[in-house]
Amino acid sequence: MKEERNYIVYKHISPSNKIYIGITKQSLKQRWKNGKGYAKNEYFTNAIKKYGQENFKHEILYSHLTLKEAKELEIKTIAYYDSTNREKGYNITIGGDPCNKGLTEQQKKENKRIWLNKWRKEHPDIARERSRIFEERNREKRHEQANKRNKSEARRKHRTEYMKKYRELNREKIRKINQKSYRKRKENEKIYNTDWYSSAKRRTYLERIWQTRYNTHSHRFT
Repeated sequence: MKEERNYIVYKHISPSNKIYIGITKQSLKQRWKNGKGYAKNEYFTNAIKKYGQENFKHEILYSHLTLKEAKELEIKTIAYYDSTNREKGYNITIGGDPCNKGLTEQQKKENKRIWLNKWRKEHPDIARERSRIFEERNREKRHEQANKRNKSEARRKHRTEYMKKYRELNREKIRKINQKSYRKRKENEKIYNTDWYSSAKRRTYLERIWQTRYNTHSHRFT
């Protein structure tokens, strides 16, 4: 039986010139569904909400294709435009994905692994190029993470040194305050132990009694 040639490869273009590549056997208008046909792609859906579905442009890149041809062209086109790169496009896969409807998560993973191995054998040049791109991205990400760790470690070290100096200064302040308090206490003890202090205290006490009893502040004992 001859396979139907009713698939197309299409491109959506946002106002920021980022693109989305896909395949369908529907009309482009039916596939677009006023921007509601891409619910599984959260990144693309957010872009549609941001710019408005009426502000996207749509192009048919290839038409009259079989499913196999459409998948192969989708893979090559996504690789050509690098539309899985977040700075250039909205695709979240390399294209040509197998259908996973009705399968468990384990079966989906196994299908994906088999499909990727097959795709790498059929497109070694593209696979190597994509591996190189992903390796560069991972290297940059590791470098950023290392920088963050170094900065965090430097801040922690600085904070530790600052707290150490702060505690030392506080200990010195407390030591001086204690010394001052100790000297003051010793001076007070000397004063309290003298005859003059005892007589002065007694005179103040008698003076208060006199003021209370006679309601006067003019008299002072001599």
